Amino acid sequence: MATAEATATTELNVALLGAATGSSRAGRGLTAFVAALGVSVFLAAWGTLHYGFYTHRLLLDTPIYEHYGDASLHGRVPYRDFAVEYPPGALPVFLLPSAVAGGYSTAKSR
Repeated sequence: MATAEATATTELNVALLGAATGSSRAGRGLTAFVAALGVSVFLAAWGTLHYGFYTHRLLLDTPIYEHYGDASLHGRVPYRDFAVEYPPGALPVFLLPSAVAGGYSTAKSR
């Protein structure tokens, strides 16, 4: 058993050393493994927060952002005609989806 563990440790050290020194095959394999591990952890965390036990307390801010975009497209001026809790540089991010989707009332009537 100790030999198998030593072999696995040696192989991991060789892979890490190869990645650090620029060995293309070992480096690509390790990079792919770390990327796959990161994506897996993200998807597991996202799934845990959006399905199952936590679904009763979801934070849904998208209707607020939609309101900002729709109000701006209908001629209302942010910070004067309606309150916005984001800096002016964030407004294009709210306007673009409203401009593409056509607003809630237009999308609902389709």
